[in-house]
Amino acid sequence: MTNDEIADGESWIARRVFPLNEKWKFKEASDSSWLPVAQFPTNVHLDLLHHGKIPDPFLEQNETAVQWVGEKVWIYCTEFDAPRFMSAKQQMTLVLEGLDTFATVVLNGSEILRSNDMFIPKRVDVSNVINVDGNNTIEITFDSTWLIGKKLQEQYPDHFWGCWNGDCSRLAVRKAQYHYGWDWGPTLLTAGPWRPVYLEQYSARLDDLYFTMEVADSLQAAKIVAKADCEGVCTSVVFELCLGEVLVERRTAEVVDTHAEITFILVNPQLWYPATYGEQPLYHLKATLLLDGKLLDTLSKRLGIRKAVVVQREVKDAPGTSFFFEINNIPIFCGGSNWIPADNFVPRISEDRYRSWLRLIRDGNQIMVRAWGGGIFEEQAFYDAADELGILIWQDFLFACGNYPAMISEFRETVKEEARSNVKRLRHHPSIVIYAGNNEDYQFQESDNPDYDPDDPDPESWLKSSFPARYIYEVILVDVMKELAPGTHYHFGSPYGGKTTKDPTVGDIHQWNVWHGGQRRYQDFDKLSGRFISEFGMQSFPDIRTIDSFLPRDTTDRYPQSSTMDFHDKAAGHERRLALAIVDYYLRPKLAYYAIKQCLAPVTVAAKCVVHENPRDPYTRVGIDRESRVYVWASNLWLTPLHSKLQIKAFDVTNGEQIYQRTEDAVVLQENRSTELTDFLLPTTTKIGEDTNRVVVAVYLLDLTGTQIARFVLWPEILKYVKVQKPKHLKVEFTGDCVSASAEVPVKGLTFEEDGAVFEDNLIDLVPGETVSVKVKGLDEQRNKMAVRYYGM
Repeated sequence: MTNDEIADGESWIARRVFPLNEKWKFKEASDSSWLPVAQFPTNVHLDLLHHGKIPDPFLEQNETAVQWVGEKVWIYCTEFDAPRFMSAKQQMTLVLEGLDTFATVVLNGSEILRSNDMFIPKRVDVSNVINVDGNNTIEITFDSTWLIGKKLQEQYPDHFWGCWNGDCSRLAVRKAQYHYGWDWGPTLLTAGPWRPVYLEQYSARLDDLYFTMEVADSLQAAKIVAKADCEGVCTSVVFELCLGEVLVERRTAEVVDTHAEITFILVNPQLWYPATYGEQPLYHLKATLLLDGKLLDTLSKRLGIRKAVVVQREVKDAPGTSFFFEINNIPIFCGGSNWIPADNFVPRISEDRYRSWLRLIRDGNQIMVRAWGGGIFEEQAFYDAADELGILIWQDFLFACGNYPAMISEFRETVKEEARSNVKRLRHHPSIVIYAGNNEDYQFQESDNPDYDPDDPDPESWLKSSFPARYIYEVILVDVMKELAPGTHYHFGSPYGGKTTKDPTVGDIHQWNVWHGGQRRYQDFDKLSGRFISEFGMQSFPDIRTIDSFLPRDTTDRYPQSSTMDFHDKAAGHERRLALAIVDYYLRPKLAYYAIKQCLAPVTVAAKCVVHENPRDPYTRVGIDRESRVYVWASNLWLTPLHSKLQIKAFDVTNGEQIYQRTEDAVVLQENRSTELTDFLLPTTTKIGEDTNRVVVAVYLLDLTGTQIARFVLWPEILKYVKVQKPKHLKVEFTGDCVSASAEVPVKGLTFEEDGAVFEDNLIDLVPGETVSVKVKGLDEQRNKMAVRYYGM
């Protein structure tokens, strides 16, 4: 008997699932009339938008006009016919995967659930409440999270209610913290059934399928202990391990005290690797629950066999310890991005859109994503795509930029349940290689100075301090991880390590001293280092087409620093500091995306000009010899050495004249590391004299046949001092699926622009004597010209 079949007269049935995703309606509590929902799952803003009850909150300054939504009580309701019960041995359970946030659930007039956490799925036995022979009604009332949070603040006036971003009442409630507004996004306090709702009918069920994994140091064997937790009367579980369509092994275990487990020993398993470093084979683990041979339930999970370690050890000839990821004994360069939720209204993000985001990440040569702590535990499609594409995930627990009220016992219990639910939900994904307790909460403590003694060993005293949040990260989450995911590294917070979170020699740090903090020059980024930089960046405007979506072309507010443009940028001081970011809401890559893609390619070459000053005596201010030297290095992220050639050229930026050329024929790049290649005086000529702002250096890596592997063009710093020339002979041509460009003088940041076209690369630096080709999709084959931009245009 399959899960979708039921035989008349049988007392024991296979588990059946009945989605409750139709006939939903909603209203504001004081209204008398109902409106149908726009979709399901849903939230109130989507439904109000659908019926024209609110303006688009992302258009112009409409965000202000919809704030009332977050202070109202909303009710959702549906009617359904229940599936037929067959015997008293069967149970009917209502499953609510996500209620946002304070929700009271009533079934057929009886209150069956009160929920206070957006991130905890709920299961309710409704066997004695459901009407088997007729119509049933579910009504869910969502109270105002905003008002409840403010009242909770008032109840605990002695707590140090401090935070960065949003209103500090957010700390009291377990709702996505970014809904309260952040320096990158709006304040939109949602409500509603934001994840699926369904009924389950069963005699017995598999509550969870999970495993522990040990991979031998040699990587030639793996031990997988498959485990199943059961509910109801059952006798055995059949475990199957498959790779693709091939059955690796099938074994049966008896159920003892609602638990069954079996051990698989694999010799020479196919290992899962992050992108660039290898393939991503995914095994399938399936459990079938039986009662005397009759099928009651099945559950399956995908898994990747890999050995993942965070390496923290003393660093030779340097202070502190290392912090890097080693997958299958290989040190991994974790070039990547931080991930914030893809929408303020998550229910409208489809699986395809999640996969498009992850593909864009992978296509940009990024192999790690940090799921940031102010957002949500993402949808399974996000993690599934990461598993398939070989993208490593750093998963924060959902605490960010504040001092959470852990001294409240009920709050601690909710946090524990939330953590357990979501670790169980996510722990099978090979992409997740670390969990961190929070985002910047220890950093907030250092800034605002609530009590914190890192040497105090007594957790109970932490709860009496003015920084009780520490108890969450150093007790509750530690215990949850030890119990449920002992094989995955847990880090107290991000950033965390050393005596302060700014210590660059221990743990991870967030490096914001270019955009925020010290507001250093971007040219200083190479000096702003750390053992692992888990967050850094700069803010910017989105693609102009995205600006069109919220600020029509016919408006008078369409200029930088207008009231509407300032309204859409929540970061303090943004007017003075706008620069890079990576991809906007509509999956439109900004130019920074291509710059990062170029830097994170498996093989890269780069150069930097350093000015050395040598005083002729210890006291002089004027007797100083200055020498400009160019340093060249290359990175090879492949796992085998690369034999290549190095070619260097230099040009006068004012006229395109080549003033220098040099070739080295025997360059060996060792595997999975950077190699310093050479250094030389910045080439000049008598004509140029000492004007180093006129010299552009191009560096190429070639394979032994002369084919280009990597290139880099070094422009003078500071760029605004460079006398760039507009090319008189900029040639852009199309051949097949490629667009190519050349010019007679150096050109900085040539950018191709065409609606509907997807470019493999962009933001290209040109030098004379070279034609650069870029693959492009979605371009009209008949087109003979394209819009281009470049620096100084």
